[in-house]
Amino acid sequence: MGSRLRYTGKNPSIEVLATYPNWTNAYDEEGLEGQDETTLKPENVQTQITDETTFTAGDIEFADARTLPVLISVTFGEVTGFHVYADPESPYLSYDEKWSMWSIWSQGDPAELDRAERWWKSQHFPARVTSRLPLSTSGAQWEVVLDQDGMVVE
Repeated sequence: MGSRLRYTGKNPSIEVLATYPNWTNAYDEEGLEGQDETTLKPENVQTQITDETTFTAGDIEFADARTLPVLISVTFGEVTGFHVYADPESPYLSYDEKWSMWSIWSQGDPAELDRAERWWKSQHFPARVTSRLPLSTSGAQWEVVLDQDGMVVE
């Protein structure tokens, strides 16, 4: 895998995630020109989510049946959030790039959401996020359901 597959300060493109779903931080390359602690590189294993995986590809299906790609953040084997890639035609956000992202994290108090955010969530949730690859520990794909407030359902 050549240096063309290094991403510093940004996430891999949707097209690249189709070939390389698992990513890890390139801490061993931090001193190289143009690279720092945010640099991502493809993980050596691309068939399952391992203990070395820091990001993995997945998909989110919203209440309206629309499915968008996500990059799932993994810390010490636990999912900590995910970044949703949205296309330019998407009603999900405004943006100034061909593909943009927004993030959903499993923290927060629904009672503290402002009215606009509650409306937005009522239009798109509940939703389901699923990894494309299985977990190495169970052999099953990682999956989470988000309730009508966008909060993780236990």
